Amino acid sequence: MKFKRTLLATTVFSALALTGCGSDSGSNEPGPTPSPELTQGQFIDAAVEGLYFESQPSDKSGFTDADGIFEFDADDTVTFYLGGENGLRIGQVSSRAIVSPFEATGNYQKALNLARILQTADETDSNTVITLPESLKSPSADMIAALQNVMLHDLDTADALKTALNISDWISEEDALEHLDNALSGLERGSNEILTEWQKGSGNYLREVSSSLNAKDNADAGKHMFIHADKLLDSEVFEAMETMKTSTYHLSEDQFTVVKGSNDTVQSGTDASYYLACIDEHGIDAAFIGYPQNTCNGDAIDIAKFALNNLYQHSIVDPRKGRC
Repeated sequence: MKFKRTLLATTVFSALALTGCGSDSGSNEPGPTPSPELTQGQFIDAAVEGLYFESQPSDKSGFTDADGIFEFDADDTVTFYLGGENGLRIGQVSSRAIVSPFEATGNYQKALNLARILQTADETDSNTVITLPESLKSPSADMIAALQNVMLHDLDTADALKTALNISDWISEEDALEHLDNALSGLERGSNEILTEWQKGSGNYLREVSSSLNAKDNADAGKHMFIHADKLLDSEVFEAMETMKTSTYHLSEDQFTVVKGSNDTVQSGTDASYYLACIDEHGIDAAFIGYPQNTCNGDAIDIAKFALNNLYQHSIVDPRKGRC
């Protein structure tokens, strides 16, 4: 049996009830003082010095300083890079006071791997600051190439970066997580704003859009990467495949329900290769029968054109079956 190793980034929304004390409607007491507008944030895995940031639409940019400070205007979005603006894009956040690898990447495994890179590259012995080396602030062409090869969900893609940084190995996951937890302890992150549109009973609909980056066939096997569209197909079929898996949910009065007919069906692995070979030759309306027959319009299928090695597998949204 095949199983997929799935890495999830989970966001928890809390609905807070705000209750005020009774008071005389004629009171002349002043109302609460509005909070000053936030114009700076801090990147924390300890304070990180040397990450490049771009804040838009204000067009503010630069490197985080020795306190991890970056700048923005209200309603900006801030994008972080390792190795300058042409280096590794870490992720994007809304303007906020505290950003950690978790917020910046939006994914647990990516955050942990980023923390391992930052902590290993640190030039100091301090627990309160991470100072990135000059080779990451003014990177060479070789360093840029190594950074652009990194996919944060898989640290095996960072071997060239490890060589460029002249280090033998990354700090362990356990040590990196302990360091990150200690750095974030006691800090207020996120927002206490009540998100009523996410509450049960709001009547709203939520759409989940997802794709799998990699998987294992079993616990002892190596990982393979997923390919979600194939340009070997003609343009009509390619455009039909070029999409991500979606599901839609309804926040009804008393239930969180999956909307009937909203969930995409996915073909993956060898099944997907057989299907692609079928529609490539006979068109998207071809009569495909999958495993164990694997026939197209009643005939056997030659999948040589779409056969992949063990490092890759097709995973595509299947337009034949519609949505379940």
